[in-house]
Amino acid sequence: PLDSPLSTLHSFTACDTDANSVKIAEENAELNEVDGINFFVGSISNETPEADFVCANLTPDVIVPILPLLLAKAKKFLILSVILKEQTKMITDELNKLQNSDFKIETDGEWLSVTIAR
Repeated sequence: PLDSPLSTLHSFTACDTDANSVKIAEENAELNEVDGINFFVGSISNETPEADFVCANLTPDVIVPILPLLLAKAKKFLILSVILKEQTKMITDELNKLQNSDFKIETDGEWLSVTIAR
């Protein structure tokens, strides 16, 4: 079982527009004995409920158009990942445009993630 602060949450919702990716994620959750994840094929929308923690593991060309929606759905934390270092400005410019200048960038090799605390 998952032994982290997130494991104390009651449920997770995970989505992807690729059905095969959802199937693999379901298999990985089962292999790692992680319960309480509601998987579905699809994307975040206006009807998606707010959540304390939202993680968008998407490329910047996909993140930027839906960033206002991601920010609206994240009550406490929004993490953006799968961003190359050379794409930093694309994300930070959009965050600043949306008046969200309080974010933290972490890097690992050529990759980075952005954490926005609400």
